[in-house]
Amino acid sequence: MCPECLQVRLTSGIVFAVLCTGHAVNASSPDLFFSSPYSLLVGVVLGAHVDPVLEKRLREEAPAAWQELQELSSNQKGRYYQSKSWGGNDSALDVAFAVNGENIKAAIQRGELQYVIARNDDYAFSVTKSSTDPNGRFTIQWLEQRGADTAVDAEIQDRGLQYDQNVNAAWFFMDQAFSDWLDEPGFEVHGIQAEGESEEDLVRVEFSYQPDESHPTGIEPIPSGSVVFDAGNKWVIREILMNVSWGAQKTVYTYADGESDLPKITERRIIAMNEQGESTVEIATHYEDIEHETTPVEEFRLSYFGLPEPNFERSWVSTWLMYIFGGAICFSVAYWFRQRQQLAA
Repeated sequence: MCPECLQVRLTSGIVFAVLCTGHAVNASSPDLFFSSPYSLLVGVVLGAHVDPVLEKRLREEAPAAWQELQELSSNQKGRYYQSKSWGGNDSALDVAFAVNGENIKAAIQRGELQYVIARNDDYAFSVTKSSTDPNGRFTIQWLEQRGADTAVDAEIQDRGLQYDQNVNAAWFFMDQAFSDWLDEPGFEVHGIQAEGESEEDLVRVEFSYQPDESHPTGIEPIPSGSVVFDAGNKWVIREILMNVSWGAQKTVYTYADGESDLPKITERRIIAMNEQGESTVEIATHYEDIEHETTPVEEFRLSYFGLPEPNFERSWVSTWLMYIFGGAICFSVAYWFRQRQQLAA
C-alpha cells in the first residue's frame, strides 16, 4: 500500500481507520490523546491501578445489567441516521430497523434506492426498490435458506451483524458484550479505576488485546486502549479509545437524560485520527424513536414485501437425478478397480 493512503475497514460493526504513513508513529503520554500531533497512541497508563471493588462490580454487576439490556433489545424497533466524512467525501445512510428475537430487518434508504435486508427462522434475503420505478415493486437481490449449509448460515450472520452492532451499540464492545471479552484469550485488563472526580459513576478500564491464534476472532491486535463505562446507567459505554498498528480511534456515546429508567442512546460518534491529530474519518450515528416492542413475525418475510414465499424443497426429479448420478460414479469406480485387479493378475 502506498504512503499516506487511507482505508476504512468494517470489523464486526466497528469502523477502523487504517492509516499507512510509511514510517513509525512516535507517541507520548495517553493523556494528550487527540490534542497533540505526537499523541496518536492511547497507551496503557504506567502504573495503572486495578480497584478491587470496581473490578468486582465489573465482573458481577455489569454482566447482569448487560444481560437485561440484551433481553430488552430482542424486541425493539427504531431508526438511525448515519453520516460519514472520509477524505473529503460525505455520505449518509437512513436505516429503519426491527428486531424480534432472531428475526431482524433493516430498511436502508440511499437516495432513490431502498434496500431491505432481513432474516427469519426459515431464510434470509435482501430486496430493493427504486422510487423512480413506476410499478413500485420490490425485487429479490439474494435469498438463502437457513440451516441448510453452515457456510451460508455464517454469511447470513455476518450480513446481519453490522445491524446488530448498531442496535446494541450501548453495551457491545466490538462484536460482543465486554463481559465476554474479559474471558477472551489474549485480552488483558491493566487498570480499573474511577474516571475523574465528577458525581457521575464512571469507570475506566485499561486493556490490551493480542489475538490467540488457536481462537481467532477476526479482530486485529490492540496494543492498548480503554473503555469508559457509566456504572450508574446499566454500565453502558460512554467512550472507547483504541491504539492499533495503523493509527488510533475514538468513539463517544451520548444518551438521553431522565426519559426512563432505561438508557436510550441518541448518538455514537467514531473519529479516526492521523499522527498530526487531525480527523481523517468521522462517522456519526444518530438514533431516533427507539421503542421496546414486538414486531409481528410476518414483517420479516418476503410476503410482507409483496413477493411469494420461497419453496426450498427439492423436487423428486432432482432427487432421483442426484441418486442416479451418485450411483453411476460408484459403479465406475468399482469397475475401474476390478479391471485393475484383472490386469495385475
